[in-house]
Amino acid sequence: MDLVFDATPDDLSVFLQEADELMQQLDENVLRLEKEGQNPEIIQEIFRAAHTLKGSSGMLGHERMAELTHSLESLFDKLRRDELSVSTELIDVFLDCLDALKILKEECITFKASDIDIKALIIQIDGFASGTPVDAGEAGGPVLIVLEDHEHDVINMAEVKGSTAFSIRIKVADDCMMPSVRFYQVIEEFQPIGEIIKTNPSMDVIESGECGSELALILVTDEDQSRLESVVKAVSELSEHSVGVYSISSEHDEDEPQEVEETVAVSGDKRMQDLGPEARGKSAQELQQMRTAAAVKTVRVDVERLDHLMNLVGELVIGKTRLQQIGSDLANSYHVGDLTSTLNEVTAHVGQITNELQEEVMRARMLPIEQVFNKFPRLVRDLARTAGKTINFVVEGKETEIDRSVLEEIGDPLVHILRNAIDHGVETPDVRKKAGKSPEGNVFLGARHEENHIVVEVSDDGHGMDVQKIKDKAIRKGFLTQETGDQMSDREILDLIFLSGFSTADKVSEISGRGVGMDVVRNNIKKINGTVEIMSELGVGTRFVIKLPLTLVIVEALTVVVGDRIYAVPLNTIKEVLRLEDGHIKMVDKKETMLLRGSVLSLLRLSELFSHTSAADRGSEDELHVVVVGYGENRIGLIVDRLLSKMEIMIKALGDYLGLVDGISGATVLGDGRVALVIDPVSLIVKFDAGKKLNAQPVSKGKKSTSKKIA
Repeated sequence: MDLVFDATPDDLSVFLQEADELMQQLDENVLRLEKEGQNPEIIQEIFRAAHTLKGSSGMLGHERMAELTHSLESLFDKLRRDELSVSTELIDVFLDCLDALKILKEECITFKASDIDIKALIIQIDGFASGTPVDAGEAGGPVLIVLEDHEHDVINMAEVKGSTAFSIRIKVADDCMMPSVRFYQVIEEFQPIGEIIKTNPSMDVIESGECGSELALILVTDEDQSRLESVVKAVSELSEHSVGVYSISSEHDEDEPQEVEETVAVSGDKRMQDLGPEARGKSAQELQQMRTAAAVKTVRVDVERLDHLMNLVGELVIGKTRLQQIGSDLANSYHVGDLTSTLNEVTAHVGQITNELQEEVMRARMLPIEQVFNKFPRLVRDLARTAGKTINFVVEGKETEIDRSVLEEIGDPLVHILRNAIDHGVETPDVRKKAGKSPEGNVFLGARHEENHIVVEVSDDGHGMDVQKIKDKAIRKGFLTQETGDQMSDREILDLIFLSGFSTADKVSEISGRGVGMDVVRNNIKKINGTVEIMSELGVGTRFVIKLPLTLVIVEALTVVVGDRIYAVPLNTIKEVLRLEDGHIKMVDKKETMLLRGSVLSLLRLSELFSHTSAADRGSEDELHVVVVGYGENRIGLIVDRLLSKMEIMIKALGDYLGLVDGISGATVLGDGRVALVIDPVSLIVKFDAGKKLNAQPVSKGKKSTSKKIA
C-alpha cells in the first residue's frame, strides 16, 4: 500500500536525519540500561528520545510510528517512577520495538507500508506495564523478524552468487504438545539445503522450550520455492505455513543516507549532536541553548557535492603540479630571469592556496568512526545471546576521524571479525571457568591515529588460534601441500584463515563457520589500500590490527621510471630506497633475492611484470634502484630503472574497461600531462613475494586467475 505523508521533501529529509540520531541514541542507551540497571539518567534520556520521536512522527503524519513510540514513552514513564524494574525480557521487547521503528522509518523513503504488526508489540508493552508480560507468540499478529545490517550483507553476497533468500513462517497446531520440537525439526530440515540467516524465536529460546506457537526464519538457498514448500509440508502438527521470496530491495541501504544529507562542520570540529565535555552538568535549557548555538555554526551539505568538490580539488592539485613543471622547464630552457621568477612566485602562491583548500575539503569529508562503531554493541549483545556467552564489550577511540570513503568500507570486515571473536574466540562460561578465566569474555574494539594511518584493533581474551590445527585443516582440504605447510611460519599459517572457503570451525553455527567471512575481510581492506595482521596466542586470545589510509583520493607518492613509462608508488608503503649494485642479486629457489641487513628480501622486476625493456636489458644493473615496500612485517623490493621525485597525486580509478589489474590501484596525471599508473604494493606482496603463501589456493581445483596484466 502506498503511503502519503504531510511533509515536503525537505521536511522528510530533516525528519530522517533526526530519526537516525534518535534511534541511535535509543539503541545505545537501552544497551547501557541493560548493563547498569535502574539508572535514572539513562531512563530519562531514553524517555526524552522516545518523546521527541513520537512528536516528530506525529507531525509528519506517520501514525504507526507515533503510536508505537507513545507506548514506549508510557512504559519508560513507569520506569522513571520506579513502578517497573529493568529485566532482560523487558530489554528484549525494547530492542524488538527499535527494530520495528527502523522499518517504519524506511516507509518514509519507500512510501510503501511494511507488514510490521505493531499491535503485537504494543500488546507486549502493555503487558509489561500492567505487570503481566505477554510472550511474543501470544501477542497476536505475525512473528516479527528484523535483519541487522551484517545479515543484509550476507544476503546480498549470496544473491550475487545466484542464491535466493526466502522468508518462511510456520505455526504449529493448537493441540501440539511440544512446539519447540517441530521448530527444531523444520530448522534441521532446512540446514542441509541452505544457510539460515536468522530465526525468531532464536535457537536458545527454542531449545528452552518457551517459544510460543509461531516460527519465522530467513533462508538463503539455491533451491526453488516448491522444494521449500515440500520440506515444510513434510513436518507434522503444523496448522499454517508460508514460503515467499525475501526482498530487501525496498529497504533502506546503509549507503542511501548519503543521498539525503549529512551534517558537516563548517567552523570548528564539533557537530551539532556532540556538544563536548562542556555539556556535562548543564540544565535542559542550557543544553538547548548550546544546541541552538551549534546549529548556527553548521550547515547540511549533500555528500555528492562534497565528492564533486573533492574531485575539483584533485584537479587543482594536478594543475598545480603542471604549473610547477612548466616553470621549471622555462627556467631550464630559456633562462628568462624575472619572468620565471614571477611565475614561480605565483605558482608557489597557488600551491599554498591549493594545499589549504585541499586540507579544508578533506577535513569536511572526515567523519568520526563512531558512525560505524555505534552499531556494534547491539550486534555483540545479540550474537553473545545466540552463542550462550557473556561478553564484556569495550569500545575506545570512537572520536577518531576518517575519510568518508574509507569509513564506508570498514563496516563489513569489522562485523565478520567480531562474529568470529564471539563464536570461535571467546569460550563459553563453563569452559572459561575450567581454564581459570572469568566466566565473562572480553572483546575490545578500538581506533587511533598512527602516523599517516588509522589503526583499528579488535581483540579477545578467548582460547586463541591453534596454528597446527589450521595447518592440518588447510592440508586436508587441499589449500596447500604438506611440504609447503612445513616451510611456512606461524604468521603465514594464521593468514590462511583469509582464504575463501576456509574455516577452522568443527561445526556450522548460526553465527559463523561456513568459511565465507574472513576472505571478505581481507578483500575489503585490500580494496581501500589497507592491511590486516593477526596475532594470536593459544589460551590467551587473538588480536586483529587493521591499518587504513586517512584518505583514498589524494596521497603522496614517489614517481619512478620503468622502461619508457612512469609509475607512482604511495609513500606510506615505502620503507627505504636502495641503489642496486652488481652482485647484490642472489638466486634462491629460482627467484631473485638480495641480502638486506642480514635478512633475505625477495625482489620483483616491474619491467618483467609489466612487459617493459629495462635498463638492465640495455646495460649494467648498477643503473637500477630497489624500492623496498611493505606492510606489517611483509617486505618486497621493486626493481626500477630510475627515481624521479616525490609529489602529491590524485588517484583515479581505471574504469570498468580495464577492471582489476594485478599490482595497480589506479592512475594519475603528472605535471607534463602524461598518465602514470599507481602501484599497489600490498597486492604485489601477496601475489609475488616468494616467501609468502598468503594467496594459496586449493591445489586440487586448479583455478585460473581472472585478473589482467598490463602489456
